[in-house]
Amino acid sequence: MTPQANYVFTGFQKGINAILKYLLGGENDLQVISVVGMAGAGKTYLAKHLFKESSVVRHFDKMAWCIASQSYQTKDLLLTILNQINPFESDIGKIDDQEELADKLCRSLKRRRYLMVIDDVWDVALWNYLSHYFPNDKTESRILITTRDHNVASETKSKIHQLQALTKEESWELLQKKLPQQEILPKNLVNVAKVVSKSCKGLPLSIVIIGGLLHNAQRNVEMWNQIAKNVTSTILSDPQGKCKDILELSYNHLSSHLKACLLYLGVFPEDHEISVTRLIRLWVAEGLVQGGITSEESVEDVGKRYVNDLISRNLVIPIKEKTEGGVKIFQLHDLLRDFCLEKAKEEHLFTVLDDRGTFDLSLSPRRISIKPDMDKHLPLISLKSVRTVISFCKYNSDGYVERMMKSEHMMLLNVLDMQESTMEAFDLCYFPQLRYLAIWKICRCDQVLVQSALSKLWNLQILILSFFSNHMFEVPDYIFDLVKLRHIHLLPSALFPRHDSKRLEESSVLLENLKSFTKPRLHYGDSNWLSKLPELQKLSCIFFYSSGDILLQQYRFPQLSLCERLTSLKVENGAQRNEIGKLHFPKRLMKLSLRKFKLDSDDISEIGKSLPNLEVLKLHDSVENWSADNEEFPRLKVLKITGGNWYKWDASEGSFPSLEQLWLRSCVSLKRIPLRFGDILCLRLVSIKYCNLSVSESAREIEKIQAEAQNLELKVNLS
Repeated sequence: MTPQANYVFTGFQKGINAILKYLLGGENDLQVISVVGMAGAGKTYLAKHLFKESSVVRHFDKMAWCIASQSYQTKDLLLTILNQINPFESDIGKIDDQEELADKLCRSLKRRRYLMVIDDVWDVALWNYLSHYFPNDKTESRILITTRDHNVASETKSKIHQLQALTKEESWELLQKKLPQQEILPKNLVNVAKVVSKSCKGLPLSIVIIGGLLHNAQRNVEMWNQIAKNVTSTILSDPQGKCKDILELSYNHLSSHLKACLLYLGVFPEDHEISVTRLIRLWVAEGLVQGGITSEESVEDVGKRYVNDLISRNLVIPIKEKTEGGVKIFQLHDLLRDFCLEKAKEEHLFTVLDDRGTFDLSLSPRRISIKPDMDKHLPLISLKSVRTVISFCKYNSDGYVERMMKSEHMMLLNVLDMQESTMEAFDLCYFPQLRYLAIWKICRCDQVLVQSALSKLWNLQILILSFFSNHMFEVPDYIFDLVKLRHIHLLPSALFPRHDSKRLEESSVLLENLKSFTKPRLHYGDSNWLSKLPELQKLSCIFFYSSGDILLQQYRFPQLSLCERLTSLKVENGAQRNEIGKLHFPKRLMKLSLRKFKLDSDDISEIGKSLPNLEVLKLHDSVENWSADNEEFPRLKVLKITGGNWYKWDASEGSFPSLEQLWLRSCVSLKRIPLRFGDILCLRLVSIKYCNLSVSESAREIEKIQAEAQNLELKVNLS
């Protein structure tokens, strides 16, 4: 993999064109193409560019991308592929037998023109297994493989594309793209940068990382000369290890707190998709995030700055962005992960339990990361100094993880993250110091046991629990005694006690630190609960009617306006009725997502007029009809609409004056997009998927109107 997914590498166009000819033309028989190159040469970048190429997307019926890596698990790869080629089959994850999954893959690809991309292949045995399930029906199907090993490529009997080092000219052109674009650099700094680009010996990863270093360095020639000198000396001293040395150089220029946060990324498995939200919460619980600069800046805001700093230095690879902007998920390059593991070992930061590790028990590990392929165990007695356990061991076949959790030796545990592991509920009384608790797959849950255990976790800041059963988790009223809580995440949903809680009404205790809550079921009578969350900023909830509402036929929406500081809100209508009463939302809302509501034009108009700060609006299966007025949504930047029964959409002159992005998904009844969108010159993206052809045609008309108005930045994506 090569940072970043959206980078424009130079010197690749000739290779892209050559591979495109193989993908889109040639024989009817199934063909395999291998992209071969050393670490950091840009193999993944090249493959991703081809995978997203519009002509490729149009050409193939089925497409899937998977990452093999050194520690692949065949069953997981099969699930990854199947979930992409059969996106609407929700039962795939329930198939436990590997051969059944493989057979289903073969059946799903029969007589279809498909493209499979298998990234980072190390072992020819994986190809030998998978190749039996890729049917050759003479449909011009293709398989694209990336690998460092030329022997692997040869064994697949594929057409081989060998990546070459960039030329000096191409290296300089790439480095320029990583330097500050908003300012003109003085000539003396440009000359230094040219020297640096030559020193990188044509390796894209090295150039990109050095570009990030220069981008964040002070704009003075002494500093840049020192960087150039360090780059040149490290390359000359160890030409084969040039990437590692440049990583070391970039690492040395980080502040001490950012160094620790970077090395912490090594706890995640190879090629793991790292959630920014999860990472920041782990950093906060571990005490790696310093306080905000101002009283308005939370530790989570500081964590976001840390992530953005790593991104600007090209040390991580963004792979998924939020609709409204900002990175949602990123990955770590293999070389950087190896670097983090090596440095972390030197500094005794964490211990990795996998199938290759050797453990020095005298070091008394403080943090443990349990990898999916773990088959070596630390004796439980050696865990007495452990403060953090993060498990990626999905199947837990021998029960080691559960035995570890029932051990009285880990009384000092601060962080317990089992988001990848299937667990039975266990007594948490062993861990009174817990600040972070995340268990995503709890089976055979004893709710009383969990509720009782929570009452003892006085230091808890982050609570994430997900249950296999469909039974709702009843939130005990004494959760309000856990005054340090910052984030609560309960799935599939949580239920506040339905009895009148006199203790709660009389109590003056507030959860003043709570910033986010997912996923309570709320009705109109839950005002007592909501009033106890004065600092809540983000809420994802399910709206339903109480038995009293139905009896009295009073269909009232929850009093969400009590949460005055709320800026982000997701609401799903679980009431299974169209009567919802008047919608009341806090005035500060900037992001709003509604699902399964029946909204007519008046309802949507009221939302637009009552929420002057709204920037992001997402409507899922909620629009009945809509005639937009010019007084609505003055600051709306992102509008995403999925499904719904609406067929006609009108907009007046001046509607959506600030809109930058329009997303339409599965709006199968909609006939056209209003051509008034052609007058919105700040519009940057129109993305249409699974809609009528007439909707796509109207998007093209809007693109033409915008082009005539000299807005050449508008992108229209149709699929």
